[in-house]
Order: sequence, then C-alpha cells, then structure tokens
Amino acid sequence: MQKNGDGLKNYFLFAWVAKYGSLSGYTGTNYPFGETILYTDSMPIFSLSLFYLSKLFPFISEYSIGILHLSMLLLFPICLFYLYKVFRHYEVNHWIASLGALLITLNCPSNSRILLHFGLFFIILFPILLYQTITFNNTFSKKIKLFLFLLFGYYIHGYTGAIWSGIIIVYFLITLLLKEQKKLALQGFILSTLPTIIYSLSVSVIDNHLWRTKHPLALFDFKITLNHFFGNILQRDIVIHESLQFNYWFWVSCFLVLFAMLKNRKPLRKFIRIEYNIFLLLGLAYIFYGTSIPLKFQVVLTSIPQLEQLRDLQRFGWVAYLCISFPFIIYQNKYYSTLLVIPLLCVGIFEGIQYNKKIVENIDALSNPFQYRSPVQNYTSLKKKYSSILALPFHFKVDVNNTEIDQMTIEQYHLVYTTGIPSINAYLSRLSYVEENLKQLFTLPSPHSKNILKQYFNENDSILIIKAKESVQLPNNIPLVEIGALDQIKLYKGYTKDFLNSEVNYDSIISKALIYESFEHENNDDGFLSHGVKIGHTHGKVLLYEQNQLQLDTSFHYNLGIWVKHYQMDSLYLNSLQIEQGHQVLAQESLGGYFTYMDEKWGGFQLKFKPINNTSPIKVFLISRREKNVYWHEKLYNIPEKKKIREQPILFDDLTINKIPINEKSD
Repeated sequence: MQKNGDGLKNYFLFAWVAKYGSLSGYTGTNYPFGETILYTDSMPIFSLSLFYLSKLFPFISEYSIGILHLSMLLLFPICLFYLYKVFRHYEVNHWIASLGALLITLNCPSNSRILLHFGLFFIILFPILLYQTITFNNTFSKKIKLFLFLLFGYYIHGYTGAIWSGIIIVYFLITLLLKEQKKLALQGFILSTLPTIIYSLSVSVIDNHLWRTKHPLALFDFKITLNHFFGNILQRDIVIHESLQFNYWFWVSCFLVLFAMLKNRKPLRKFIRIEYNIFLLLGLAYIFYGTSIPLKFQVVLTSIPQLEQLRDLQRFGWVAYLCISFPFIIYQNKYYSTLLVIPLLCVGIFEGIQYNKKIVENIDALSNPFQYRSPVQNYTSLKKKYSSILALPFHFKVDVNNTEIDQMTIEQYHLVYTTGIPSINAYLSRLSYVEENLKQLFTLPSPHSKNILKQYFNENDSILIIKAKESVQLPNNIPLVEIGALDQIKLYKGYTKDFLNSEVNYDSIISKALIYESFEHENNDDGFLSHGVKIGHTHGKVLLYEQNQLQLDTSFHYNLGIWVKHYQMDSLYLNSLQIEQGHQVLAQESLGGYFTYMDEKWGGFQLKFKPINNTSPIKVFLISRREKNVYWHEKLYNIPEKKKIREQPILFDDLTINKIPINEKSD
C-alpha cells in the first residue's frame, strides 16, 4: 500500500465502511460533519457489500484490505478475457487476439491507480461494457447486464461511472441516428442514461454538507497535453499516474491504421456504421475533450454544469486508450500480415511490462494499520469514554516534519479504525469550506464567539488526542492530560469545553489599533453572519475602505488587518487586497487558498504597508481576478482578468490599522 496521501486515506475509507458501514457525521472521519460516501474512494458498492456480509461472517471485515488487493489483481485476467472475446467477436486471429488482449490490459493507463485510487482502477473493466454493447440485443439478460454494470461503475467511483456512461450513451445515440434497428438503439440509449440519472439523484439527496462549492478551482489544471501524446517516445520523464501510454506501439499502429484506411477508403456513412469505428471516433473525442478545448467555450459548462465536477480531464484519456487500441488491432489483423502484427504486439507488451514495473517500484511496504494489536477490550473501553479523536497539529504551525506528520496520520487511522471513534481531522477529503473553517474555529483560540460550534460539538464530551511529537502544544495553552499509551501511541485527553472557551479578548486587540472600522450589514437567514460589509457579484477593483481622517507617519510601517465573524464563504484564492495612496500601490497580496481568519499573531488577514506621504488618503481595494484566462471568448475579446465577475458575495466584518514598532519593521 501507499503510506501517505490519497493511498492511505482511501484504504482507510474502504476499511472503515467495510467494518462500520457508515461515514455519517458521528462515525468515520471529518467529525462532526462526516463524509458524503459517494464523494469518497470508499467504493461503496464493494465496501458496503463486505459490511453486510460481515453480519453473517464476522471475520470478513478484518480482512477487507486483503480482499481489496485480491479483487484488484483479479481485474487483470477479467479485462484480458473480455478483450479476447471482443476480438473473437470480430474474427481476429487467435494469436493476435490473445497478444492484443494482453497488450491492452498491461498498458491500460488506469493501472497506476491500483496504488491509490482503487475505484478508478476499476476502469480497467471497460472491456466488459464493450462486449455487452457490441453484442447488445433484445434479450432481457443483455439489457439488465448493461444497465447494472453502468450502475456498478457509478457506485464503485463517480468518475468511473461517468466516464463509462459518456462513451456508451453517445454510442447508442449514434446508432439510433444511423442504424436500422432504431427501437433497440433507443432502448440501449435509455438503459445507459438511467444510471447517470439515478446516481445524480442519489448524490443530491445524500450530500447535505454545509455549502460545498460547485466551482472547483482545478478544472483546467489536469488536462491532456502534448507531453502526454509524445512524452514517452521522446524519453521524457512522465509521472506514472499521468501516463496515457502513447508509446511506440501506439504511434506505429496509428500510422499503419491510417495507411490502411486511406488505401481502403469507405464513405463516412458506411465507415461509422461499424461498431469498432464508432468506438474509435469516441476515443478520439474523449482525447479532444481531455485537452479542455471544448470547455474553453463557456457555453459548454453553462449548459452542462455537472461537467465542472469532473475536473481531472486526463482520466478521459484512460478509456480513450481502450477505445482506440482495440480497433487498431482489428485493423492490423484485417489488413496486415501476421508476421508483421505479432512482433509489433510483442513490442507493445514489452512496453506494458515496463510500465507495470514502474508501478510496482512505487509500492510502499507497510504493515496493515487496520488491524488489532492489543486485546479488543483496550479499544472498546476508549470508545465509551471519548466522542472523537484529534491529531495535532491541526490548523496551526509547529516544528514538525513531513515524516512525523505521515507517521501521525497512520497512527490516527489505526486508532480511528480499531476504536470506532470518529476523527475530527479529514485528510484530502472534499470538504466544504464552511466545515473546514468551523473546525479551524474549534481548534484555535479566537477573538470571536464560539457559540455557533455548540450546535455541532457537545461541550461535555472528552476528546482523545495524539501528537506528531511530544513537544506539540495547543495554542492558548489549552490543557491536555497524558493518559498512557496504546499500541505504542501516546494518548492525551482534552475536553471539548476547553476548546469552546478558548477565546481571545477581542476588545484588547482593537483597543491597540490606531484605526478600527466596523462594517455593517444585515444578518442572513443561516445565522452564519454577524455584521460586516457585503460585496456582491464583484468584478474589477472594489473600494473596501478609505482612510483620510488620521495622518500616518511616513517613517513607520503599518499593518492592515481584516477580520471576519462568519464562515459561509468559498475560496478567495481568486481575490486579493491592494492598498493604494494617490496613484501608487503600497501593498498587494492574494487572500490565499480560503479565508483563514486566524494567523500566528491571532489577527485576521494582515497586509503590511508604508505610507508615502501624510496627506493623501489610504485606500483599500478588493480585486477579483482569475488565475488566467481560461475561456476563449475572454481571449478573443481581450477581457482583462480584473473585469471578471465573481458570483458569490464576499463579506468582511472589521478592519484595523496598527503601527509596527520600529524594532519589528523589516523591508
């Protein structure tokens, strides 16, 4: 297994659901909000099956990781078997069918996900869908198999189901338009569309998390580039998780197939009536989509906003490889000598072996942390005493290195799994910013009231705490009591009430400010907002504050502080604050990943500046921008980044300006 990052997190989520069957607010991770099971890599249809089987055979859940490993290894021969059946359906030579099936199985780009994204690794089963689709007929068994397998794809991983369904839906739509058996094609279209509708409805019903953003920032960050096309043959170092396996076999095959097509030209209408040609074109379409070019027309995302959730466009290249490769082999069998095709297939198999060797080299040897190492009563006794587990540091900086953090994470997952106590920490999960900010408010001392947390945390509860290293202390001296060790992990006890009462005297902070400004606006219905300025649908430069009543000493530096008392706001990564005097910019800085209302000095967002004179007013602007022009119409009409509209309002509460003592200033 992989001992850090997504790999360990996904092992934990799968093992937890297989044992406990839920990721709701008071079980699993992200306490007290929980996880939406369909957004995790827990492979719910698989892990929940193990959970219900464990009711009959209790030992099963303890072997969930081993069962997962064995199941993933079995996918290789299943993929190979169905590819062979597809080739034989088109009367491909036995030897070419066998070697071709082995080549595609070994080179499937999703193979690397066996290390960390286990639900995505199941994309390797796409040949089952290929076979069911090309042999689709009017029998009930064929129809139910197609429907159930697409549904299975969604509930093994949302991406898997979506990427599979996109290909199959369009395939039946094309056959509906071009082929004679329109009734059968219509049935296939409906049956392949239903799983998408069912999954979308289940997500909308289950996902009740606090204000989860519908606009991920990484939409265009993981796309198919020229390096994916030619990197392997140019001997560039491509990360195994980004390889689409466009190797020598692929490009030589591409040349041979193009030559055969030109030599044996057919009218387009005749060409597209052949099933494997449709899949070839759909594979090319997926490659085109994966480059993000279609998404650069904003009308696409406006028309189908759900596409914005499929941010990793490289994954479309995985199924594209399968859709393109199997017709290549059919064409080679049809138009070229076996003496040419078999050596070429052996080259591709060798490339596949090298690819899988690199995958094996990235495996971390790690003993299974999801096992009991002490008598069971040692774990169950903790479950009765503690409401949650907190691993430190959490939202504050201390002197710990990545190795210590990784080890703490392993220990945390071990304790959460064995005791059944949910974890406040949530690593690499798709959290809402509201939940993340509320947990940050819980952990850190705050100048703001923590009463909002009392609807989520019971102040009479005790918390089981572990540390990355012994010297780690909570801010504001929140008391911890060492209670011993379990499985060589030192354990500490904390009380929820101490976290809820760890407030900083806000009056003492603002009393030291040269300037204090409190913005006013109405409360909202959700109870998240106290008061503050509301900047709605922003674009360009918006004047947030102007100071012209107090003369500032030009020999001193000053700190501008922004304070917030609400938690319902999404990412401010695309926004920055700018301080100007006259026509000169004194300071500018991005607001960061999301608004962290506490920093190491217990302030809000702080920006240092030095006035250039003591007569001109100081102006503070909020600048809304994107990281880059992503839509083509923006480039065509030369729309400046600072003119783009921000859909969600931004809210601020208070502003302070403090003089920095002369011995603390630095340029």
